[in-house]
Amino acid sequence: MKQGKIEVCWQDQNFYSLPYESAGGYGQDEYIMYGHDNYKHIINNDVYVGPLSSMPEFSNEVINRLPDHEHYEVAFYRTPPANILPVHKDMYANFMKMHNIDDVNKITRYIVFLEDAKLGHMFNVDKVVLCDWKKGDWICWSGSTSHAAYNMGIEHRYTMQITAFDR
Repeated sequence: MKQGKIEVCWQDQNFYSLPYESAGGYGQDEYIMYGHDNYKHIINNDVYVGPLSSMPEFSNEVINRLPDHEHYEVAFYRTPPANILPVHKDMYANFMKMHNIDDVNKITRYIVFLEDAKLGHMFNVDKVVLCDWKKGDWICWSGSTSHAAYNMGIEHRYTMQITAFDR
């Protein structure tokens, strides 16, 4: 796990107004496989995903301020209040197939925090819990590292997810 900070190059309205769609999470086939009844009503993330050309203009500026990689893909997440993504590991099966990647450890996942943390917002990576980030802070890990996201607050939690790889 690595952490860093980039200069903020966005306005809140740049990501508030994106056409997010619910990604769900409970019992999904290709997403997080949490079929336990305890999670049935609290797993959800709203996501805006698509080609980099369809992302807000500031997306390329953010990428340019992160460590250099050969390829980047971007998604925006809005976690509603009282929702979580329990501890899990991303396997990247479709991503690896699409990009002909033979080793999951060649993939780096960045989370860029688009706002200062609000009360009840938390992020966990490999036994480290973050709850006091500032706008522009980022965290990253490689491969299938355990992580989780929590919004136990009363306001949406916004992040930018960047998946990068090198050959």
